[in-house]
Amino acid sequence: MRPSSTTGRLNSNTICALRGTSSPAGVTRRTADPPGGKIERDGRGEPTGVFVDNAQDLVEKARPEPTREQIKGWLSLSLQRLAEAGLTEIHDASVDPEDVDAYRELADAGQLPLRVYLMWNGIGKSQIEPLVEQPPFSNYKDRLTLRAVKLMIDGAMGSRGAVFLEDYSDDKGNRGLLVTEPAELERRAALAMRKGYQVCTHAIGDRGIRLTIDAYEKALAEERPVDPRPRIEHLQCIAQSDVARLKPLGIIASMQPSHATSDMYWAEERVGRERGRGLYAWRWVLDAGVPIAAGSDFPVDPERPLIGLHSAVTRQDLKGWPAAGWHPDQRMTLDEALAAYTTGAAYAAYEEDHRGRIAPGYWADLTVIGKDLRSIPPEEIADAGIDFTIVGGSVVYEKR
Repeated sequence: MRPSSTTGRLNSNTICALRGTSSPAGVTRRTADPPGGKIERDGRGEPTGVFVDNAQDLVEKARPEPTREQIKGWLSLSLQRLAEAGLTEIHDASVDPEDVDAYRELADAGQLPLRVYLMWNGIGKSQIEPLVEQPPFSNYKDRLTLRAVKLMIDGAMGSRGAVFLEDYSDDKGNRGLLVTEPAELERRAALAMRKGYQVCTHAIGDRGIRLTIDAYEKALAEERPVDPRPRIEHLQCIAQSDVARLKPLGIIASMQPSHATSDMYWAEERVGRERGRGLYAWRWVLDAGVPIAAGSDFPVDPERPLIGLHSAVTRQDLKGWPAAGWHPDQRMTLDEALAAYTTGAAYAAYEEDHRGRIAPGYWADLTVIGKDLRSIPPEEIADAGIDFTIVGGSVVYEKR
């Protein structure tokens, strides 16, 4: 989940660039594509206002810096919306020091309705050295944890930025964009592990996933950290031969079930039928004994876990398409999907001894759903509704 102002600000600037008639960032037809990025251009070579992956930095540098109060306001609005969706904790990827300070001030004021698990921003040109020199902390003011670093190997499949072993099926000659070079990814992963941080790497294409596994394997052998729990964020299109490499390295698959049902209309056009067998391959991952931590990638996809649960068990959209489910062999059972959103997510944040189940001694973080999910047809899961969200025994959302 990403409710932070970081992602929201970047998206806003991209929209402004699309709507504007000139670029305050100074981007023109003569501006070269940066490493790991692409400026989309029209037939005349003029920028269209769409900036892919590292090219977004060209727009970001022209953005006025927000005030602390603005950041806190954005965070508060996002967290309340997420509480209404039934979430008791979110994992906020790619935060900067200003974001962390804003979260701390909200925690100090007792204004964090949810628990928040933070990851330092180690993406692209971001320098992680001064970040990881700060010691990790857990459960600050009973709400806030910072013990992870977010890295990124490739881009998104929709923009053809995800890195593949072979060409995109619908764009010959294109195999995606490396946001971070493999050697640098390995260096950053090793540094983060050395400083006691969990490493969480965005990897979507089959080559991007393989390179991430390679980097983790080398970093783990070099640093030998205690209980590192490295994560691969998204794991959207994996080569079946790489699935068996995940469990021996202790890799957690941090996956978003609703990505499958939002991308299924075009995903196989990008990769073809054979590679498409590895798209959102939950069954392969679970059968290999690899834990899945489920989320939404909000605001990329809807923040509601009930939509994700529906996607996980049906592989259908909310209108019931396709009738038999998209790649139905990869579906989860309802119990597996619930575990991915609860015990799996807790394990991914080192909280399995406190959260993720209802049991004596566990924190009273509870979501009360309006219907018994085991007694209704799967197609009704998304609309079951949230009656209460309870964090630490306090009601933070009540349906009225």
